[in-house]
Amino acid sequence: MRYCRLQSRFIKVLLILILPVSGHSQKTDIKFRHLNEGLSQSTILYIFQDSKGFMWFGTYHGLNRYDGTHFKIYENVVNDSSSISHNWIRTIYEDSKNNLWIGTYGGGLDLYDRNNDNFIRYAHYDRDPYSLSNNLISCIHEDSKGNLWIGTVGGGLDLFDRDKNNFTHFKFDDKDSDNLADNNINEIYEDSHGNLWICSGKDKLSRYDENTNSFIRCELNQPGVDTSDIIRFTSMIEDNTGTLWIGSVGGGLFSLRSDSLGQFHFNQYLHDDNDSTSLSNNDILILGLDKNDNLWIGTENGGLNLFDRRSRNFYKYRHDPNDENSIGSNSIWSIYKDRAGRVWIGTFDSGLDVIDDYYYKFDYYQHKKDTNSLSHDNVRNILEDEDGNLWIGIDGGGLNYFERNKNSFAHYRHDTDDTNSISKNAVLALCQDSDDNIWVGCWAGGISVFDKSKKTFAHYNSATGSLKNNNVYSLLCDDKGDIFIGTWAGGVGFYSGEKNQFTHYVYDKLDSSSLTNNNIEYLYQDRMGKVWIATSGGGLNLFHKDKTGKVSFTHYQHKSQDANSLSDNFVQTIFEDSQNNFWIGTTSGGLNLMDRKRGTFTHFRKEDGLPSNTICSILEDDEGNLWISTDNGLSKFNPNSKRFRNYDASDGLPGNEFNKNAACKGRDGKLFFGSRRGLVAFYPDSVYDKLFIPPVYLTDFKIFNVPVKIGARGSPLQKHISETRELTLSHKHSVFTFEFIALNYTHGEENQYAFMLEGLEREWNYVGTRHTATYTNLDAGQYVFRVKAANDDGVWNEKGLSLKITVTPPFWQTWWFRGFGIAALFLLFGTVYWSRTRSIRIRNKLLEVRVAERTGELHQEIIERKRVEESLRKAHDDLEIRVAERTAELATANQTLHVEISERKKAETQITNSLKEKEVLLKEIHHRVKNNMQVISSLLSLQSRYIQDEQVQKAFMESQGRVRSMALIHEKLYQSEDLSRIDFAEYVRNLADYLSSSYGVNSAKIALKTDVDGMSLGINTAIPCGLIINELVSNSLKHAFPGDRNGEIRIDFHQSDGEYELVVSDNGVGLPKDVDFRNAESLGLQLVNSLTNQLDGTIEIEDGDGVSFRIVFADT
Repeated sequence: MRYCRLQSRFIKVLLILILPVSGHSQKTDIKFRHLNEGLSQSTILYIFQDSKGFMWFGTYHGLNRYDGTHFKIYENVVNDSSSISHNWIRTIYEDSKNNLWIGTYGGGLDLYDRNNDNFIRYAHYDRDPYSLSNNLISCIHEDSKGNLWIGTVGGGLDLFDRDKNNFTHFKFDDKDSDNLADNNINEIYEDSHGNLWICSGKDKLSRYDENTNSFIRCELNQPGVDTSDIIRFTSMIEDNTGTLWIGSVGGGLFSLRSDSLGQFHFNQYLHDDNDSTSLSNNDILILGLDKNDNLWIGTENGGLNLFDRRSRNFYKYRHDPNDENSIGSNSIWSIYKDRAGRVWIGTFDSGLDVIDDYYYKFDYYQHKKDTNSLSHDNVRNILEDEDGNLWIGIDGGGLNYFERNKNSFAHYRHDTDDTNSISKNAVLALCQDSDDNIWVGCWAGGISVFDKSKKTFAHYNSATGSLKNNNVYSLLCDDKGDIFIGTWAGGVGFYSGEKNQFTHYVYDKLDSSSLTNNNIEYLYQDRMGKVWIATSGGGLNLFHKDKTGKVSFTHYQHKSQDANSLSDNFVQTIFEDSQNNFWIGTTSGGLNLMDRKRGTFTHFRKEDGLPSNTICSILEDDEGNLWISTDNGLSKFNPNSKRFRNYDASDGLPGNEFNKNAACKGRDGKLFFGSRRGLVAFYPDSVYDKLFIPPVYLTDFKIFNVPVKIGARGSPLQKHISETRELTLSHKHSVFTFEFIALNYTHGEENQYAFMLEGLEREWNYVGTRHTATYTNLDAGQYVFRVKAANDDGVWNEKGLSLKITVTPPFWQTWWFRGFGIAALFLLFGTVYWSRTRSIRIRNKLLEVRVAERTGELHQEIIERKRVEESLRKAHDDLEIRVAERTAELATANQTLHVEISERKKAETQITNSLKEKEVLLKEIHHRVKNNMQVISSLLSLQSRYIQDEQVQKAFMESQGRVRSMALIHEKLYQSEDLSRIDFAEYVRNLADYLSSSYGVNSAKIALKTDVDGMSLGINTAIPCGLIINELVSNSLKHAFPGDRNGEIRIDFHQSDGEYELVVSDNGVGLPKDVDFRNAESLGLQLVNSLTNQLDGTIEIEDGDGVSFRIVFADT
């Protein structure tokens, strides 16, 4: 038996020398992005990225392919041998020939066929010794020699000969020490020295010897190593120092290195309950390395561990139900680093987690349930002290102290029982004086000065006579040690430390050199020592103090007639950059660059690239870029190029709304901004755009919006569209659609796309985030379809993809059909020509015979014709005489007829003029009738005002309505082209509007609706119908809705089968039970019955939920 004896060494100094220090500090505040929606199942057994860039995930229920926006799921389909063989996906591997292999737990080995988008199966068959040894596949690996190794559970190790399609088996044999140590293979790994390692069962580690085609077993049972709890080795990985890391269940983590003599040295890392920096759990399921070569360890129920090789400490990441950015589960089953450096983490029962530096560009601190966090999320001011720690003003949370190196928070809140506590919890302003005291400005609380040594607060407010107003908005400690105090509604306060005295400066309308406004937003001192004051509504003020102590202010304000003035008088923030550029941020006028010599301003607004015109704070990074917080995100501005790069919540900000003048730059260059949702913190050089170019692929092809099946009868696809380079379409494929995707796993949904079809289009179609293209009715010919895309940071893949397309013509447009047609035409013309000439020759011969016969006949006919001509001459002379006589007679008759026609035209003209006069007269009659009726209606209205009897007044009003309904008909008649008929639908609408207005109907209470067919009625029908509608609608308005009830009145008028149907209904209280409408005493109902009889009609009434009158009469 041969063994490689592993030497145990635990001298940490030696290990530190062996393992070089990582150049990257470990990040302990990692945010995990959760990706669960769309997965076929939430336990991720394996993660892999193929050569095209697609991500693949194996689960308990199916194989998942992810393109950054959608998951495509492959599942086993019963009776479909081309589907995946089993839904339990244990491993995924792509070999050097880009073949993608899928190891299933129960179905054997599958090869993904990209051309057909299906699978080729390799399984175990009892009768075939060269088949797979076992259908429980655990791992797959291709070694540097091109050998493909398959690990199984219970079946040992298989070597697959892809040329012969057979498997060679290696199995455990307790009688043969040169064989496998165990048949349960968990990992196959080849290190940088070409050693092929096999991780298997309990403390079993083997190395393959190619020369002898055997295995060397490596035992770990040596002093200093506890192997008693090892259940199995699970994972192996090699870092950039050549160290092999081995994970085990039960035995923790092992490191393994070989020296120049080929001896192996190892170390063991175990969980220690008494050491918080030790491994979280000894049950390791998976190992992985990130882009900085940091070692990540996934455990069962112990969460995720990050190993710091320099300190030998383990940072632990566990699920926190109160933290949405914590890892989703404490059972980590798979880890994978993609080509962009993201770390993908597969969990048990909680889907995928991703560590993506591109996704979370910013760190932030928020209030949590534990005490070691912000006291509240609304950060209003930030101050860094001489120790590099932060003092944070919280609106509603008091004063917070953040020790950055300890990542700990202390809170100072108002205590009504403690006079030495802070005055209020609404902290809006901070500054530090020359004695290192922290001045705290509070809303409604004045100023509290914190003595850091005593941990107590001293108070200055209006009650002590120190301030004009207790709403302190801004504080400034100037270069002389004095304090400027900006208040809301109280102007500017000034504290002289030397005199221990407060002075106040306020707006004075009688003093043009005073402050322009008492609402102070911000105080700022530039490098020349000048103090600038931002006001809300008064623009920008510059503070002056002469040698005599007199104070005055220079004003810079917005002037509508001056394009170079300040853009907005509501100024929020002020900043001077390293190049002495002076920047002013406003409430709604955007950003201003001030020329302090000329007093002019250059403006930058949303149309120039800002995310908002509301500027909250401005900071400068070490590269000279300005970072500008707004109420709609954060913006990076390059003053040289004048370009903005905007960031919002999709880039990892906790929210888009920042607070004004809540910003601070740390001594180490870190920037801090206060927002409504916490404190944002970041190093500017760590916020960068993704420069990788996203690959673009076609994902589907549809004809008439139906996906095209590969290889089906008549299908233009013989391969999957992603593998197709040329496509031939028939003219019948007149509507087709391409679907495409750019692989971007940070914000794939924000990718931008453009496409064009060369041969049809000359310009790109920029379609935003839409990733489909549809074309219709293309002419026959050659085309090239092109797609390009950009990631969410605007980096374009200009090359994109291209697909050659040939559209074939219909058969009648093909060259062979046209050639055949031309030949057929020539043949037809030739046949017709020969047939025609032959018949002409035969006919000519017959004609010659007939001509001879006819010549003799013509001779006799000439003699006869001369005799006839003489007779005709005589007859012609007689006829001329008769024609002359008749012509004279006709001339006389024609002259008589001409006179009669002239007289008739005069008569017709007289008749036409008479008709026009009658038409004008008829219109005038209708107009006068309408006016007279209107006069009658007005007289009735005037008379009713002098009548005290309510019943008589109602009678007058009813009569007025009746007159108005008839007058309206005459009004419509004289407005109509046909003076005998009116547009009855328009008449009913006008009548309904009049009745609604007359009775003062509240349309919100009573709805009056009409449904009248478009028709014209004669006056003899329209007047009775109008009077009936007037009576019934008036009756409903008066009686149907007592007590301010809501309701609806309907007027329906329709024509069908030669009959008219008029229905007037309401949903009111209905008719009283004792009313007989046919023998009613009321004039209104009597009129209705009478008018119905006048129309030769019938009337029916339905009294239930309201009342409905239905009148039917014939179309006469």
